[in-house]
Amino acid sequence: MASSIHKLREGLSLSAPGFALFISIILLIIPLRLGQGFVPTPFFPLMIVFLYSVYEPNALSAPVVFALGLLHDLLYGGSFGLWASVYLAMQYLVYTQREYLNGRVGR
Repeated sequence: MASSIHKLREGLSLSAPGFALFISIILLIIPLRLGQGFVPTPFFPLMIVFLYSVYEPNALSAPVVFALGLLHDLLYGGSFGLWASVYLAMQYLVYTQREYLNGRVGR
């Protein structure tokens, strides 16, 4: 029993970053009136890709980021592959600057 609970907990922790990115893409598409149009809507998917790339680089893999970027393109009706390439570029830039950002982000 304890082993199955441990496996369930491990599976949930592995899928949480991808699920958070999925939910943030859905929230971006829902017409929420944050700030009543006076304040730009926060771009949560890019924030999630950035933060997971800095703090837990192995938690959010590139194929998941690419697939959810394509989903974002399909749901938004934009150019196919645009957000997928933006998310992957953000992930790559953060990976290359991770040593520099590790001590500075979150202060």
